[in-house]
Amino acid sequence: MRHHDFTINTLAILLEELRRRSYSLLDPLGGLDDLGGGRLVAAGPSSLEDDPIRILRAFRFCAELGFSIDNTTRQLIRSAVHLLPMVASERIKYELWRIAAMPGSSSIMVQLDDVGALLAIFPECVAMDGTEQVGVAKIDVWRHALATYREVECLIDDIGASPFAGLAEEVDAYLSMPGNREILKLAALLHDVAKPQTRAYDEEGYTHFYGHDRLGGECVRRIARERLRLSTRERDGLELLVRRHMHPHLLGREESPTDRALRRFLRIAGTDWIGLVLLAYADALASGPDEEGGTGDAIVHLASRLAALRKGDAARQEEPRLMSGHDLIKVFGLKPGPFVGVILRQIEELRLEGKVNTRQEALDAARRLIGRGASPPSSRAELESQQIPEQQADEEGNGDAR
Repeated sequence: MRHHDFTINTLAILLEELRRRSYSLLDPLGGLDDLGGGRLVAAGPSSLEDDPIRILRAFRFCAELGFSIDNTTRQLIRSAVHLLPMVASERIKYELWRIAAMPGSSSIMVQLDDVGALLAIFPECVAMDGTEQVGVAKIDVWRHALATYREVECLIDDIGASPFAGLAEEVDAYLSMPGNREILKLAALLHDVAKPQTRAYDEEGYTHFYGHDRLGGECVRRIARERLRLSTRERDGLELLVRRHMHPHLLGREESPTDRALRRFLRIAGTDWIGLVLLAYADALASGPDEEGGTGDAIVHLASRLAALRKGDAARQEEPRLMSGHDLIKVFGLKPGPFVGVILRQIEELRLEGKVNTRQEALDAARRLIGRGASPPSSRAELESQQIPEQQADEEGNGDAR
């Protein structure tokens, strides 16, 4: 029995007695008392070293069952936490996902951090611990990450009581997609993972982290693929949330971003647009009171505009297209390929903006766009650059603050 994980899982009955429907409970390690008292006690001194995944399981039981870990077991956890990197990725992901799925899991994350488990699982975050953010936040990058996790969780656990109550339907739809809740919380924890290697100081001694979002996106993709073995959809979602987490901040700083800039954001973000907005707002709250009253309010306003724009565009997109790719090929002699799609998307944007309303206007616009493009794009970067000719400054996250 001492090779089991916890005393609450060492209770037993004899099969022979069970068949007679008259049995007594075998409780060699006092598991029944621990069960009644809501305590997690290691079954033996080597229980956690024998299978280190039991460390995460202990905290998962705390999250799901409301149990507490006794002090001796907590010390055993601290002694065995260095073994977590040896555990299969799929098992790590399973336990982390079960924890993150629970309301109020931020307190469990704090406990996992206290025993060293989080940094053992994510060694990329070690450098965040102690990295200061002068002029950005009063806490270091790692504490800010934990605070952002907490703020995201507070938002989605009770969206109706948040500034996003009017978008509850959109938030609920986003969170109802399998894995999105867990991915959003993980993105909150890892969104600033690249800040230590991008930290710079200006002449006044303030810190800046130019490009940390782009590098962070690359980092979390590796974590998702190698450390957690996430699905392709989960990897893409996590990378997008981290790589683009500055985008709502940048749009929020503008006095009145254009509809074109907002549509560009929506096209990049796809179904994760509301997740990005929630992450950015939580990021602002976790940065301190000034951000809560400034950027935070701007992000709430931005979210309302985005939702209204999506709704209006969806209604217009139900209308028949003014022209097709076949039309472009036939009328202008274009070859089938990505360039045709670029032109069609730009014409559709002009239609959504109310600048093109008839087939003839669409043909005239296509003629201008093709003339401006001169020839089909030769690379993916060139292709993407032709999709939206303005609002390029925020493309790769020149963010320096959050």
